Amino acid sequence: MDANLTPEERQKIYQEEKARAEAKDKLAAEKKELAAKKEKKKNKEAAFGCLVVLGVAVLFALVLAHCPGETEDEGNAISAAIHCKDFVHDRLVSPSTADFPFIRPPTRSLGNNTYVSRSYVDSQNRFGATVRTEYVCTVRFNGGSHASREDWTLIELKMNSR
Repeated sequence: MDANLTPEERQKIYQEEKARAEAKDKLAAEKKELAAKKEKKKNKEAAFGCLVVLGVAVLFALVLAHCPGETEDEGNAISAAIHCKDFVHDRLVSPSTADFPFIRPPTRSLGNNTYVSRSYVDSQNRFGATVRTEYVCTVRFNGGSHASREDWTLIELKMNSR
């Protein structure tokens, strides 16, 4: 079949094959360049993400460095507030309906491991009506475990229903 072609036809086929091969090479080069650009963009995005995470971590570390830690007295005040809630809970008519505020009640130290906590609780009375009872609770930490109720003494508990 090749023998029946004229030199002009052979030249034309050669030029077409050459052009086809060049187009194929050009397309492969463009694909390779596009893949490299995508990879570079992906690397930039990853680097930016790492910088953001690093920035947040540094900011968090700075905030923590400037925040004072919880002192022993603050830890005792938190424990005092929790035990006061328990003492109040024990004295309610319907303790299963008790609803204490979400935030920790203000609790202050009176010195000598004695703390006063003031807050309220919503609960049902003996008639089934929900009433708010304000309370002032004074407790003393006797040493030992802050979590153990046996290491706390109830000094005074005033409860006033509204």
